[in-house]
Amino acid sequence: LRDPISEQVWNSWAVLHPQGVLHPDLAFAMPASAHKSEAVELLKHYGVSLDAQHLRMGVTAIQWGAQSPTFDRQSQYEEALISAIRGFLKLPESQVVLFSQVHGPSASEDDRLAAGRIAAGLENLASRVFLIDQPLPAPVLKAAYGLMDLFLGTRLHSNIFALTEGVPVVAIGYQYKTRGIMRMLGLERWVLDIDQVTGDNLPHLIREAWAAREQTKLHLRAVLPQIRQQASTAGALIAADYYTLYSKVERAQE
Repeated sequence: LRDPISEQVWNSWAVLHPQGVLHPDLAFAMPASAHKSEAVELLKHYGVSLDAQHLRMGVTAIQWGAQSPTFDRQSQYEEALISAIRGFLKLPESQVVLFSQVHGPSASEDDRLAAGRIAAGLENLASRVFLIDQPLPAPVLKAAYGLMDLFLGTRLHSNIFALTEGVPVVAIGYQYKTRGIMRMLGLERWVLDIDQVTGDNLPHLIREAWAAREQTKLHLRAVLPQIRQQASTAGALIAADYYTLYSKVERAQE
């Protein structure tokens, strides 16, 4: 169970002989990226400035309206992202990088479509908005997220990758696991649920997150080592569980 809210749900089910274990998402255990040079070349290829004078916010968006029949606010969600990006771009020498983390397999799960619409809505700021729409390996994405100064993420694992690179995150939760993981890190303040995000509250939260970015970085340095260590034990837990079950089966067959 990757987050405390999932643990609460699991416990509420009162499953017979429950064996749920609260354990950080495996993405936290992904080694510190050794692909920074590839990420630098990628961003430069798309025109992103990487000097110290420029400020960069990374963004991931999803087509939740196409995946969830109960969500009818896709256009409002995208407009809120556009408003938040416009607000960030008021900062001097600022840039925004739209990452398309997932490319399918179906059109409803293709982040390039939502990212493309958002980029089109920022056409008058095209010289400072960059859309990266090519498939990329996870380690390169993780390293690229680490080159951002702030991250506005809807994709859960984009947020985890950015956080593990020490980048402050404002997370949009389309399922409760996002809020749960941010709660695990003591960062629930920086979460908005996708069905509540607006063109007012999201830009406001981005401004607050930017103002608090140095405190958030210090907080991440303090909490991430333990989270990483816990996440790295998943393989041993799974192996121990497997061999326990295997031994029971062997004894039953004797």
